[in-house]
Amino acid sequence: MSSSSSTSSDLSVRAPPKNEGDPHPGATSSNKKEEPVKKEEAPSSVRHLPTKRSRAGKTALNAEEETLDLYGAALVSSDDEEEDAPIDETARTSTSRTLVVSEARPDGDETSPPPQNLEHPKPAESPQAPSPKRARVETTKEPTILAGCSSTSLMEEPFMKELVRFGTQFIGYRDYAGELEEKLAEANKRADALAIELEQSESAHTKTVEDLQKRLDDAKRALEENVAQHSAREEEILSRLETQSRRFVRRTHQEYELRMTSFSMRFCLRVLLFL
Repeated sequence: MSSSSSTSSDLSVRAPPKNEGDPHPGATSSNKKEEPVKKEEAPSSVRHLPTKRSRAGKTALNAEEETLDLYGAALVSSDDEEEDAPIDETARTSTSRTLVVSEARPDGDETSPPPQNLEHPKPAESPQAPSPKRARVETTKEPTILAGCSSTSLMEEPFMKELVRFGTQFIGYRDYAGELEEKLAEANKRADALAIELEQSESAHTKTVEDLQKRLDDAKRALEENVAQHSAREEEILSRLETQSRRFVRRTHQEYELRMTSFSMRFCLRVLLFL
């Protein structure tokens, strides 16, 4: 019975702290299941052990009590081996994103070990046997949205849809207007460059036309001078031909007259000789 007293004292030490504001301290464990788990009530290293015994356990025989004591001692020893931090560890702050989910406290019927055969009692588990570990669930704290300000309800409103549509259209038109302005600026630059090139080409064209006109006038003048020179040469040639023909006619006429006079004189002499 000394072992049972030590086990009960250990179990009382390992029992979780009760809420001071609980109006019903003797409430059953089924009611305690519905209570929400709070972050700041107990540290993660504290293990909750069942503290109540079932009615069947109270009326069990001495053999069952001894078996229960051995079972509790094994649980306490296994919990002591698994415990890493001291019992007086400070509770986690509310800023932590981890939640320690303790096992639900079983009912009075579930706390007691299963009924054992008195004739063939089940041997107690060894203290070194590993006990089932309690699950530890870590959940990330998601950003909460105030009531009445949910994003889905706001986005589903027609006014917000219209605003979103107008915003997207404005962004699209702004981008399109920016592209058109860039294209217009490029077109204006190109037009200015073409205007400058056109002015340069027009000035070059006028210069070439003036040069060609000057060349044409010079050619006309040169042609007129050549025509005048040719006409003067022709006149000179004609005058020379006329003078030469006159000289030739005079010479030929004189020669003809001389020949005729000489022939007539010869003929007269021959006639006189025959006579």
